[in-house]
Amino acid sequence: NRISLGVQSFDTQVRRRLGRKASREEAIAKLTELAQLEGVALVVDLMYGLPGQDAECWARDVATGAGLPLDGLDVYALNVWPNGPLAQAIAGGKALPLPALADQARAYVEAGRALRDQGWRQISHAHYARTPLERNVYNRSVKEGAACLAFGPGAGGNAHGLRWRNTSDLALWEA
Repeated sequence: NRISLGVQSFDTQVRRRLGRKASREEAIAKLTELAQLEGVALVVDLMYGLPGQDAECWARDVATGAGLPLDGLDVYALNVWPNGPLAQAIAGGKALPLPALADQARAYVEAGRALRDQGWRQISHAHYARTPLERNVYNRSVKEGAACLAFGPGAGGNAHGLRWRNTSDLALWEA
């Protein structure tokens, strides 16, 4: 009864840097199609602090998400893990530098303001709902230790003390 997709950004260039294959237009078209499913909450994750993402890009991302027929919208900061692939790419000059922490804080505040101004309800620190279909049950349940069975490519799950992530390679996942 819930579809949650990690869009991260609608900007095609930023999406390409993240390894996302769909362009802005393709992502919007697919979300518009999925929104037609009755009784299914459609939720999108957007991230701020991405390499190459400036304040204008982030504002467009939030405006785009808010303008789509979504039930929920999450706004998260990018986490860069020490010694992880992104940290190494940035250190080696192979990835664009990240926005400053102060810029990321402004992005969070501006997103919340924009969403609340458009009638979205803030239901957790980073989660907003527009319709009654999105009740934040998933996020609250997982934080309380409920099992989460992940089915789609790239989806993450946990149960019985184990955490996993499904491969995002569609052909491998289908096999």
